[in-house]
Amino acid sequence: MWCCETRTSVFQTVKPNSTLNNLETPSGLDLAEARRILSHFAEETGFAARIDGISKYLLGRPYVEGSLGGGPDLPEEFIVSLEAFDCVTYIEVVLALALARTTDEFVDTIRRIRYKDGKVDWFHRNHYMVDWARNNEQR
Repeated sequence: MWCCETRTSVFQTVKPNSTLNNLETPSGLDLAEARRILSHFAEETGFAARIDGISKYLLGRPYVEGSLGGGPDLPEEFIVSLEAFDCVTYIEVVLALALARTTDEFVDTIRRIRYKDGKVDWFHRNHYMVDWARNNEQR
């Protein structure tokens, strides 16, 4: 169930959870840009308005196929870019930024959205939209 009028939704408890993994800065993440985006939308309290504004803010950035890399025989690297996206990473970033108020919340939220149970591992990554929806539906 999705609620787009307020931050109260199936994702309503967006608090950093350091028990999932350490909250290290993901590879490729420009923390200054993440802070700028969060600051720019800090006064916007409506969830739908945050989604809309952040999505528009990021429009025009390049499409990159296979932006997360990795594979079953490679160690998984937690990568987050605010500069280029594929279809799924764009949705993950917009949703995580809309739900977050701090960079720690953003990092933790995107980790929990992208990976089943928040475990950074290729086998736990939601590779397809059907996985992404199924594993995030419970939140």
